[in-house]
Amino acid sequence: MATNSLPSVSRLRAWRVANVFTKSLADRTTLVVVTGVILFLLGLWMGPLYNSLEVSLAEMAADLGDGLTRMFGDLATPEGWLNAEMYSILAPAAVFYVAISSGARTFATEEEERSIGLLAANPLSRTSIAAQKAAATVVHVVVVVIACGLGTWAGVQLGSLDVPASSVAAINLHLALLGIVVAGLAMLTAVLTGRRAVSMVIAGAIALVGYLWGAFAPQSDALEGLAVLSPWHWYFGFDPLLDGVDWGYAALLAVLGAALVGGAAWVFGRRDLPG
Repeated sequence: MATNSLPSVSRLRAWRVANVFTKSLADRTTLVVVTGVILFLLGLWMGPLYNSLEVSLAEMAADLGDGLTRMFGDLATPEGWLNAEMYSILAPAAVFYVAISSGARTFATEEEERSIGLLAANPLSRTSIAAQKAAATVVHVVVVVIACGLGTWAGVQLGSLDVPASSVAAINLHLALLGIVVAGLAMLTAVLTGRRAVSMVIAGAIALVGYLWGAFAPQSDALEGLAVLSPWHWYFGFDPLLDGVDWGYAALLAVLGAALVGGAAWVFGRRDLPG
């Protein structure tokens, strides 16, 4: 007996393939969920761990050179601890991985499978396709950062640390914007090269150089003034956990991210597509 629905297709599967946005959003669900849960648990752990190490951290901070103190802040304070253990390497590395993996997949996977031309032949403009794919990648980044922020805030409450919610929100806002910049870079390299692995390597290498420049240039008297050229400095160099959101740097990150994503969409709309 005929029906108007396919019993073999679940509602979830139907939602996943409903349009370009939901399909792109679903493609990285496992990665986003696993990374978000890990960051949430790490953030949750940081508050109580600080309490157990507070005396040792105070002794360590007294022995550290000015360079590390300038990089992370005073490790004897909750802000310096969170900077050093969470927001200097762990959280950005996890967000970068999601951003690069999702951004590189926007176009390169389908191009490698020779299905990108078929996708572009649908009754959608290339701009619409690129916008939906980019929006899904941005959602991936934002979801992971929200999980990180919620975990950190829960850890702050659990450890009764004197860190206001606005400070946690500030550093995670900057982290989300930096993640979007990296995602945009991965999207652009993906659409230029058509190869997911190549685009991930290129985007990852550029992100690493930016990190090294922004993190270590301030330690040199000769290079300190040039650290401001790195997006890493716009994220971390002014210590948002202490000073809150720097709207100038936040705007720079937002503009750069939009330019990279827009550049990827522009190239996608004009290049010849295989398949």
